[in-house]
Order: sequence, then C-alpha cells, then structure tokens
Amino acid sequence: MMPEPTGATAAAQRIRKRHFLMSAASYLIIGMLLVYVQQSHILDITPILLYTLLAAALTVNIAFYVVISTGLNTRLNDPSLTLAQVITAIALLMALTYVAIELKGLILTGYLLIFLFGTFYLQVHQFLILTIFAAAGHGLVILLLAFSPGRPIHLQTELMYWVALVAILPCFAVLCGDVSRLRKRSYATHRQLKTSEARYRGLHDNMTDASVLLDLQGRILTANAAFLAIVGIQDVRNLSRYPFVDLLHPEDRLAWQRQLGAVDRADRTSMAYLKIIDRDEQVREMECKTSFVGEAGDVTGLLMTLRDMRITRKLKTQIADSYKELEQAKSFTILGLAKLTEFRDKNTGDHLERIRGYTRILATQLATLPNYADHITDRYINDISVSSVLHDIGKVGMPDTILFKPGPLTSEEFEIIKQHALLGGEAIEKTEGLIQGESFLNLGKIIAYCHHERWDGSGYPMGLAGEEIPLAARIVALADVYDALTTRRVYKDAIPHEAARAIIVAEKGRHFDPDVVDAFCACDDQVRDLARKAG
Repeated sequence: MMPEPTGATAAAQRIRKRHFLMSAASYLIIGMLLVYVQQSHILDITPILLYTLLAAALTVNIAFYVVISTGLNTRLNDPSLTLAQVITAIALLMALTYVAIELKGLILTGYLLIFLFGTFYLQVHQFLILTIFAAAGHGLVILLLAFSPGRPIHLQTELMYWVALVAILPCFAVLCGDVSRLRKRSYATHRQLKTSEARYRGLHDNMTDASVLLDLQGRILTANAAFLAIVGIQDVRNLSRYPFVDLLHPEDRLAWQRQLGAVDRADRTSMAYLKIIDRDEQVREMECKTSFVGEAGDVTGLLMTLRDMRITRKLKTQIADSYKELEQAKSFTILGLAKLTEFRDKNTGDHLERIRGYTRILATQLATLPNYADHITDRYINDISVSSVLHDIGKVGMPDTILFKPGPLTSEEFEIIKQHALLGGEAIEKTEGLIQGESFLNLGKIIAYCHHERWDGSGYPMGLAGEEIPLAARIVALADVYDALTTRRVYKDAIPHEAARAIIVAEKGRHFDPDVVDAFCACDDQVRDLARKAG
C-alpha cells in the first residue's frame, strides 16, 4: 500500500486529478454528442462500433483515474501523465475516424484540442513525434476505409483532409511547444525577479544584498559581505577609515553631503539613486534605500541598503521580452484554431480577416465614449480583435449538406446550425479548463457562445437581452452581420454598403446594441474603406 502524499506532492496530485476530471468531462460530452448523432440518424454510425469505442474510452479513463488516485503516477518520469493521455486520445480519435469519418471537421478540431491539452507540459520534439503518429495513424485509417467493403468514402476528399492535417499539425505543434517553453521561461524569470525584490525588501533582516551602516559624519560603522565585495574593502576592522562619500562618483558627492547635512529635517526613510565606484574602478548605478536610525527620537546613524540597478533592468527586460513573445504565441494559437474553418470553406480566411478589422474599428470607436473608456483599453481592443476569429469555430462540427446549402434552411436544419454557438463555446470552455492560471481563450469563448444573441432577447442560444450580453459579443455580432450582408454567400448575393448600413440602423435596439450601432455610424468611412479593400 502506497503512503499518502503530503505537502507539495499532495497539492500537485490534486491539480492532476482536477485536470484529469476536466479531460474526462470532455470525453463524456463528446460521447453524449456521438450517441445523440447516432440515435437521431444525423449520421449513419454503426451502433456496435460506436459503443465499442465508448467502452474503450471509458476503460482508458478509469485506468488513468486509478493510476492517479493510487499515486502510481508519482513513480513515473511524467507524473502528470500528459504524454500518455495525449497518445491515448489520438488513438481514440483515430478509432472515431474509422467509426464516423463523416465528422471530419470535428475530428480535425479534436486533433488540435488534444495538442492544446499538452501545451504547457510537453516539449517541441514531443509534439513533433505526436504529429507523425497522428498523421500516420489517420492515413492508415483512410486506407483501411478505402479497402473496407460497405464503407464507401470519397478518397480524394479524405486525402485532401489528410493533407490539411499534415500541413497544420506540425505548425501547431511548434506553436504549442513554443508556448510551453515561453511560459516556463516567463515563470522562471518572474520568480527570479520576485525573489530579488523580496531580498531587497528584507535587507535589514537577511543581509543578502549590499547593506551599510553610517554615523552622522558619513563614516562606515559596519557593512555586510555584499557591500564589501562591491567596493573592494578588505580591512573590515577599520571600516571607519573609509568615508562613504569617497566611494561615490564625483557627480553624486555634493548631493549626498547635502542629504547628510539635512538629517534632522529628513523623512525617516528615503529612496535615491547613487553611482558607486566599485573595486574595478567601474561605475555602478545603485538603488539606495536610506533609513535614519536612532534612540529616543534622536537620529544617530543611517542604515543604507543598496541594489545594483543592472540586475533589475536585466530581469525586467527579460520579463517584458518573454511577455511579448508569449502574447504573440497566444495570438498564433487562437489563429491556428480559427484556421480550421478554412479547410471547410476557402472563403472563410478572408471572412476572418474582415471580422478582425471591423471588430477593431468598432471597439476603437466605442473607447472614445465616456461609458466605455475605462473598460475598452488598448489591450482589450487587441484581445477582442484577435479572439473575434473564433466566433464561428463551432461550425466545423456542422454537416456540409447544411453548411453549404445553396438555398434557405428548413426549420430542422436551422435548429441544427444554431447549435454551432454552443459547440464552439463548449469546445473552447473545455480547452480553457485545462490551462493553468487566467486563460487567454476566455474572450473567444464568450464571443463563440453569445455572438448570435440579440439586444431585444430574441437571439440564441441563451436568449440574453441588453447588457446581459457581453460587450465583446455585442461588438462581434454587428461586425459579423455587416460582413454577411456585404459579401456573397452560397445562398445570397452581396448588397452595397449603404443598404447594409440602413438594415443595421433599422435593427438598432432590436438586434444590435444602440451604442454599437452609433459607433458603427460614426466610423462609417473606415468600415466602407475596409469592405472595399477586402472585396
């Protein structure tokens, strides 16, 4: 019997169990969706194969749960079991491909979501090995189906999807690996800076940074090893022979002497920047915290703690660079997910770019209004414009016969297509639950869920009204409708900007947020120019 884990190990196990349960919940949702699809005869899926696949998924999840619950995973090189879970998920997805290859859009999404699960645990080379495994396995499934009697497939179409998988997975693998590497580096650098700051704040207690005690004449009474190493003083028994002012750069000596002469009028603690000449005759810029010490209200000396500014600047620069690279990697990850829809519709890429542009224009205009100035920051504008491309990610799970139907949808077909908002939002939400800390997918999830809600409450999927609808979804809703009106679709021709503008204005307070409509009208020329350029 294994001993109960304690301390950091127990905390890590709780996190691993929570992540596993989130993953298991994803399996449950997908399983229920497949059963619904099979029972509703939306797709022709053999019951025996389907339930065999579900039983295999259940068995695998039970096995993982037992391993984590008993602590057996702590004996492994990868106690998080991330690599094992990803390999297993890919294998199950291959089996799903064999059972229901008609769900190819959902299957492609599944590969990317599986990769995203390992974003913050696996390394680039592991992702590339998984890419080869996934591509080879998916290709093998296609070959098995091609030579299986009673399972007719369009080989050319399936090969096209396989080529798409081979093209996108390596790029996504590198991006996921880079996100993992950058996140670890950013965390390490952040921890280093925090540690350095904690030392600085507690110099008087732990004496790990340069610290020196002076009398009122500026003579050194005592100093710690860090200070002595900087200035090169070896005669520690006669420190009073070394006036502190002589260690300063000539430019700072007069100001320091004035400060010393104003001790009686000074605050108990002050902060200054001084240049010190070190033992190598080099100038070091130091952040100097001076505390006036004494007894019974009389100042008797100065306790000075000094910190080399080069360390602070270097660490802050590293954090800033890591943050910038991480933000770029996050944007690439979101765009990588959104690019899935391009393999369903070659026009989607242009649509996504236009949506990004319209969303940025509307958000920027709204930011000029007093009611939104505090909420819509430059970062918010950037985040919403990037996340807006995820609004229709759920459509990758829609049947081609409905998605590309050239005529009006029946009521039954419309009910199916309405599910794309829930599918997209839930897919992002489950992925978001696997990411530690604040998720960068949150805004995309909100947009995917709510971009078909209407101001008057007549929208879907939740029937939200007014300001119950998140601001990001209200903005993207107008951008999406405008683009739908002004571009050609399989079921309609494009209409001019002026006609689209009139329709949107007419829907003010019904379909759209009145403030968003006003912002749209205020930047009419920008929207028209972007539509013209994109067209």
